[in-house]
Amino acid sequence: MIYDKQNAPKKIRELQRWVNNKFIFRSCERFEDYKKVTA
Repeated sequence: MIYDKQNAPKKIRELQRWVNNKFIFRSCERFEDYKKVTA
């Protein structure tokens, strides 16, 4: 859990999103392979 989300580094916020979303988590084996898609 990120307590200070506004001031957390972008990489940490992306890591949290990757871990907490099972669909994203299962889409790639490693966090380094995860590419955030923004709409």
